[in-house]
Amino acid sequence: MKNLLSGLQIISIAAITILVSSFSFAQSKLDVKPEKWHVISENELGKIEYRIMICDNAQNGMNAEDVQLKLTNKSNKEISITYAWGLQYDNYSQNLDGSMPEFQYTKTLAPGKSLAAQCFENVSGMSSRVRLLDIKSSELQDFEILNISIR
Repeated sequence: MKNLLSGLQIISIAAITILVSSFSFAQSKLDVKPEKWHVISENELGKIEYRIMICDNAQNGMNAEDVQLKLTNKSNKEISITYAWGLQYDNYSQNLDGSMPEFQYTKTLAPGKSLAAQCFENVSGMSSRVRLLDIKSSELQDFEILNISIR
């Protein structure tokens, strides 16, 4: 009986360990150090990065947390970077298959130049709101940058 009990305890511990490990691998892209750039995609021509920013605007009281993109041309020629946002909110999702035209963007960059989103600058396709900090609203849980083409 004692051997059977210890065998069941070992199986229980193993099952709990597997369950906890599987959750740790399902980390959201939003669970990163704020303000630090993280590479999403890169090749010899260019790079796409993202960061999470807390954007406080004392002038209009609109405080928010945003996902911001940075596109970089690493070459000595003009390039185009094409991508689509896929967004997963707490109670719905948008464009997870990358097929909706309103979530697709193409940006052209001069040689050696970068384009980076900034707080409260409205550059189409360069940022997405995670949440408003002062108002209870739907929150972005995770995102994907899909259909990436750097050429």
